[in-house]
Amino acid sequence: MFEVIMPKIGVLMETGQIEKWLKKEGDKVEVGDILLEIMTDKVSMEVEASNAGILRKIVRQEGEDVPVLEVIAYIGEADEEIPVAPAAASAPADVKESPGAAAVKEEAAKQSVQTGSSDAPQTQVKISPLARRLAEEKGVDLSTVKGTGPGGRIVKEDIIAAAENKPAAKEDKPVQPTTAAPGQINIKSSTPLKGMRKVIAERMVQSKATMPHIILTSVACVDNMIALRERLKDKARSLNADLTITDLIVKIAANTLREFININSSLQNDNVLVYDDINVGLAVALEDGLIVPTIFNTDKLGLLDIARKRKELVEKAKQSKLSLEEISNGTFTISNLGMFGVKNFTAVINPPQAAILTVGTIYKQLALENDDIVEKSYMDFCLAVDHRIIDGADAAKYLQRFVELAENPELLVF
Repeated sequence: MFEVIMPKIGVLMETGQIEKWLKKEGDKVEVGDILLEIMTDKVSMEVEASNAGILRKIVRQEGEDVPVLEVIAYIGEADEEIPVAPAAASAPADVKESPGAAAVKEEAAKQSVQTGSSDAPQTQVKISPLARRLAEEKGVDLSTVKGTGPGGRIVKEDIIAAAENKPAAKEDKPVQPTTAAPGQINIKSSTPLKGMRKVIAERMVQSKATMPHIILTSVACVDNMIALRERLKDKARSLNADLTITDLIVKIAANTLREFININSSLQNDNVLVYDDINVGLAVALEDGLIVPTIFNTDKLGLLDIARKRKELVEKAKQSKLSLEEISNGTFTISNLGMFGVKNFTAVINPPQAAILTVGTIYKQLALENDDIVEKSYMDFCLAVDHRIIDGADAAKYLQRFVELAENPELLVF
């Protein structure tokens, strides 16, 4: 009897969520067959069979968060005895990245919900989260829906069919919002914390609980940066690169890290690791979370290479097509909320990194230049560092040099 376990992918991975079983109990399995899809570190992965046989028993179900190296299924011969309790495993199953698998937008997880009155016998209903959300949106009573999915599970199509057959509400009798009892608050919805949202929550708590943040802010006149981008953008476009201010900021941040390499560090197991590779991560907002793809060896790339890679990664992030490698091994993060008109903000460090730089919007301000009042463009930057391993003076020197290059980007060529 062979064990299928939750694989450990990456140093920080502690659990994985079973998104969907692609094989069912009793199916014949060959080596290399895709058994299931899991989600970990914000990407969807496929788990392959390492052994041939019959999928005798599925131990952990869709939607469950499973600790790494825990048994999730058994493969064996048709007449082999199935172990009574899952045993600890010693080797991970084969894992394959799932191209195009949506990491978090749709989950085929199976959950149990209770229906019926509190004093009546309660019935467990199997339903996918997508179907549950759809039922809430359309006001479908789950107790009236018969599931047509595997094992009687209610799926999206069942909810759509039920909603079409649901009598329309009378216009002269609008539904009144429920009123909370005295001392209570009305609740509009309740959603389990899981998937990408759960990963983000755990990382943020880990960061704030273990890293004493020190935050420095500065402002830069970016007239020269804007002018440089204007001079280069047409040429860049002819070379299949959409050059943005963000690309210039990424390049400046990476080059400054090379000068102040101690910022490019991490504290792990009581050891301060200073990385020689400079891999800048860009925070990308999604509909239901945040993901940070990595531009590897950023300081060694030219502006156009950075522009192309940034565009590629952002597009893949929006389509949930990032591979595990593309969101791993970052050494420094940049978060930009300038497109929302945010002037400045601070961010939580992305562990195990030791620093994050935030970027605000471009704004105009009057300044005195050669006894004349002129209008200039400015941007605010905030640098948060792990104060356990980075002193305030070192962080200040990094930010000072960063601002100098932001105001004089032509210095990048020297």
